[in-house]
Amino acid sequence: MCYPYDSIGIMKKQRLATTTIRLDEQDKQIIATIKEHYGVKSDNDAIRLALRETLREIKRQSQSHQPPIRNGFSSPA
Repeated sequence: MCYPYDSIGIMKKQRLATTTIRLDEQDKQIIATIKEHYGVKSDNDAIRLALRETLREIKRQSQSHQPPIRNGFSSPA
């Protein structure tokens, strides 16, 4: 269960959805490496971190491939 804080710092309960995934031994080793490297405590946190870092990289790459914007509009390809 996750207990994020609201805007004034009071803890509130938030129930997270449960998802089951099947992992092979290589996946488990990768999770262990992520946990060790980033200092996260749980497998769930390591998976969330990997997902967010992957999304951040996808967004970074897609922004670098967009045409330059001129006068508020994209340049024609």
